[in-house]
Amino acid sequence: MAEATRDPAIFLGAHHALGVVSFYGGEFETALAHLERGIELYDPTAHSPTRSSAFRLNVDSGMSCTLHAAWALWVLGYPARAVARMQEALELAHSIDHPFSLAHGHRFAAAIHQSVRARDASLEQAERSVALSTEHGFGAVLMAANFHRGWVFAEQGREEDGLALMRAWVAACREIRSECLLPGYLAWLAEMYGDIGRPQEGLDLVDEALATGTRSGNHYWTAELYRLRGALTATETDAESSFRRGARDRAATAREVVRAPGRDEPEPAVGPPREDAGSPRAAGRGLCLVHRRV
Repeated sequence: MAEATRDPAIFLGAHHALGVVSFYGGEFETALAHLERGIELYDPTAHSPTRSSAFRLNVDSGMSCTLHAAWALWVLGYPARAVARMQEALELAHSIDHPFSLAHGHRFAAAIHQSVRARDASLEQAERSVALSTEHGFGAVLMAANFHRGWVFAEQGREEDGLALMRAWVAACREIRSECLLPGYLAWLAEMYGDIGRPQEGLDLVDEALATGTRSGNHYWTAELYRLRGALTATETDAESSFRRGARDRAATAREVVRAPGRDEPEPAVGPPREDAGSPRAAGRGLCLVHRRV
């Protein structure tokens, strides 16, 4: 249809859709190419949900392209560019009169800050999303933002309060069968269970997340899930096996980072080798770079 009509709005919608689907499928370079093209095509005076009937019931497509591009850049090893893209997305969200997009943008930013374990920044963004969602009645966004508040609460020692908020959003995702979101949120919840000394509950969630990703084709969190399985597994043998599986998935992502002519080098994410280099613990740190700095 886009080729037939040459309508920029349809081209934008197509690149946005292909970029998001490719990202959640774990095809990060393909996703980034579509999302960056969507960013180029986007014109807020024509394509904002407040200006275009084609987009009025959706999250602002330009903001969504920019936020998902930030995630893709992070996964591919460009943290500074990822943070810059995230800031661009929030600035865009503030410039348009569309509260739903702004609430979604703050929730997304809370997730990115959580991935780098920036508690204060994650809480700030989550609370902004909560305020907007409460004011305008965005129930699903409110629950998602509360998940990130819950993570901060649990990190601060308010474990039961935090876990209740985290579990509520995971339960909602299960109920609405949001299989593209479940792997990531299950992983965060599983990691928290491990942090508070309940590894078996975490392992059960990791298994559910891996099964969900396999069933739905949403592989964007697969490497991190194998890292988590290794970290939560009691026996060294099982841990090593999980880390190897995760390393293979991470290697597949790494192959996408091979520099093409004219492309800048990936930003360094780790420092000098450590004494335990080559161990499962070290492998875990490497795989963890899929979604956060260590």
